[in-house]
Order: sequence, then C-alpha cells, then structure tokens
Amino acid sequence: MLIRELAGEIRFIKHVENCERCLIELQLDVERYGGSRSIWYMDIRNEEFTRQDWRYKDIPYPGDYKIGSYWTGSSEDTIRFIKDRLKWAEKITRKEIVAAVKYLKLIMSWDIDWSPPFFSG
Repeated sequence: MLIRELAGEIRFIKHVENCERCLIELQLDVERYGGSRSIWYMDIRNEEFTRQDWRYKDIPYPGDYKIGSYWTGSSEDTIRFIKDRLKWAEKITRKEIVAAVKYLKLIMSWDIDWSPPFFSG
C-alpha cells in the first residue's frame, strides 16, 4: 500500500511538471495560502522548523525566491520555486520507495514458523 501511494506521488509530480494548469493552481496556493492547501512539501508556513530537520537539509528554501503574494501579485519565481520543490520531493520519494521495497523484502524473507531455542517446549 505504501509503495503504491509513493508511486502515485511520483506520477503526480511528473504530471504537474508538464501541466501548466496544475502549476498555476500550485502557484495560487503557494502565493495565497503559503502552500497549505496542497501537498505537504509545498507548505511554506513552517519553514524554519523544516530547515532544522536533517532529513530536509536540501529542501529549496522560499527565502531564496521572490515568492509572489495576494497583495503584490504573482511572480514567475514562484513557479521556479515550485519546480525546484517538485524535483526535491521526487528524490525524497524515490528514496522512500527504495527503503519500503527493502523493508518489504526483509519482512517477506522472515521465517514465521521458526521459534528461538528458549521458546521450545
């Protein structure tokens, strides 16, 4: 199930990269709501907390972009930020898929019928 969900995220990322309409929707979300109405890696409201987490050390930081807003208008830099975040999220998601597959293989290789000697009767 987890692997299927992660694969769905990859499909979503690939779709958004090539869909101008979806990019514009994400742009509106980031500029108006701080990305809080879409997928988790677009949420820029808690960036300081995110930057402190070692797992997100390479995440594109919104402070490095000129993000537009409801009051100042849209910015092309917002689209660049979104595309950079999508690339970052794809790398993270692919790593999660690899880890999930390794974990599943490990679980599938367990001998469930085996019992340790100290439990033998």
